[in-house]
Order: sequence, then structure tokens, then C-alpha cells
Amino acid sequence: MNTLQEKLKNCRLIILDFDGVLTDNTVIHSADGSEAVKRSRADSLGVDLLADNGLYDKDNYQNNAKEIDIVILSREANPVVASVAKKIKIKCTQSQYEKLGAFEEEIKNRGLGYEQVIYMGNDLNDLECMKKAGLAVAVADSHPDVLAAAGYVTARAGGHGAFREICELLVGAKKEKVS
Repeated sequence: MNTLQEKLKNCRLIILDFDGVLTDNTVIHSADGSEAVKRSRADSLGVDLLADNGLYDKDNYQNNAKEIDIVILSREANPVVASVAKKIKIKCTQSQYEKLGAFEEEIKNRGLGYEQVIYMGNDLNDLECMKKAGLAVAVADSHPDVLAAAGYVTARAGGHGAFREICELLVGAKKEKVS
């Protein structure tokens, strides 16, 4: 089986859950129905880190032609998810109750194999995608079954820089590949 470094070097696509990965899984629900979430700016800087190292095209993220692409895959259609994706300049696919089908479509549309994909999740609805991905990543505060299925568990919790941690690992692995 491939080592973590080999899996990171092979990565061309990162697919992530939103709630509990880019957020701390807390939702503030107002009486008017609007929602707010808490997330870390460290994760936004992770996207910058990939871009600064020539691995991701923030300026043209909808048509990214660089080595790594990034997509949020969310089960619910929520304006806050789309707003965060737009702000940090990553793609977003929402209303995907059947996550595995959407996951497979994202991979197929890019002509990739599962081994070229990192999937980051935190809860039971992420398990099917995690089992197919080349590298299944769980954030530190994930459900126990997700932690057990992960090939890598972040030191940081969701919404506290877990995505940034993966970005740092990717940059290190990709630099090593070139050296």
C-alpha cells in the first residue's frame, strides 16, 4: 500500500465536506431562518498556500487548470456554504443527499482515478466517499467510525485549521516530488 507521502504526491483533487470540516460544526440559526457558521481563517490561508506554490489557481478557480482542484460537497443547499466557497475561491456542489454519486461524478468529470483524490470528512454521511478515496482524511473531532476509516487524522479539529493542515502536507509532498 502507498505511504501517506505517495498518496499526497498523487493527489489531483480534494473533495471536502463543509459542516464539521471547514466549520466547527456549530450553526447559529436566527429566527428569520438565516444561518451563520464559525470557521478558521487558517483554512482560507491553506488555499492561498496551494496557490502561492503554483498548485491551485485561485484567480480562475471555476476553471482551474493547475495540479490540484478543490470542491466542497455538501448535502444541504445553504447560502452560507456557497458564500464561504466563493470567498475562499473553491468550487461548491450542494444539495447532494447522495454524496457518493456526486463524489464519483466530480472524479469522472475530471478523468481521474480514486487514487488521485483526497476526501475530508467528519461524520457518518462521509464514510462511503472516504472508503473510495485514495486518501481518506478525518478531522480530529470526527465521529469514531470516521476516525477508524481514515488513512490520516488531522491534529486540528474541524473549523480550526484542519484543511490548512492538509494543504501544508500537500505542499511539502509536492515539493519533495520535484526535488
